[in-house]
Amino acid sequence: MGFGRDNEKKVEADPAKYFGEMAKNKVVTEPAELACPVTGETIEKKDLFVTWQGHRFYFCCPKCIPAFVKDPLKY
Repeated sequence: MGFGRDNEKKVEADPAKYFGEMAKNKVVTEPAELACPVTGETIEKKDLFVTWQGHRFYFCCPKCIPAFVKDPLKY
């Protein structure tokens, strides 16, 4: 069962509201492809991550985490 076009429209119309509600309900999403948001490198192990607004972001190395935390909207 897919996400559905109706849900896609809701997210596109107001992503902050939609994902904010998910975060309030402690829903955590994971990316389909695992690439470090800072470097773009492929993630080999899912052991370095930060959960931000209900999304789990994985990192290739510990050095990338502070860069993401400082400005997550950049990534």
